[in-house]
Amino acid sequence: MKIKPEIRVIGIDDAPFKKEHTGDVLIVGSIFRSGIFMDGLLSCYVKKDGLDATDRISKMINESRHKDQLRVIFLNGVAVAGFNIIDIQRLNRKTNLPVIIVIRDMPNFEKIKNALSRFKDKRKRLKMIKNAGKV
Repeated sequence: MKIKPEIRVIGIDDAPFKKEHTGDVLIVGSIFRSGIFMDGLLSCYVKKDGLDATDRISKMINESRHKDQLRVIFLNGVAVAGFNIIDIQRLNRKTNLPVIIVIRDMPNFEKIKNALSRFKDKRKRLKMIKNAGKV
């Protein structure tokens, strides 16, 4: 099987925000070809500590004019906008694209569990993190 050297990928991350911020948080998707050419820039907003990231990101991608050319989604971790967890399996199903999570350091799952304890739906969020796959 021949793979083109210039596939298009989208890298997604959230914009910086202050800890005390309570509104929506900007999400940006950069579309690159062969790691050299930026072909597009997408954006949407998600709620800080909400549960809308998966739906908003999949809509952003699916409604893009670049959708048919994209081959993979790169995420900087499984959460954006605080603890707005991205359901990796659902994002894959909704976009029909493979999802690769890039992390710099091994996550401290004890600290994550402790931080999630303030959420009423902590079990749901923890399950979404675990369903993202082996680290």
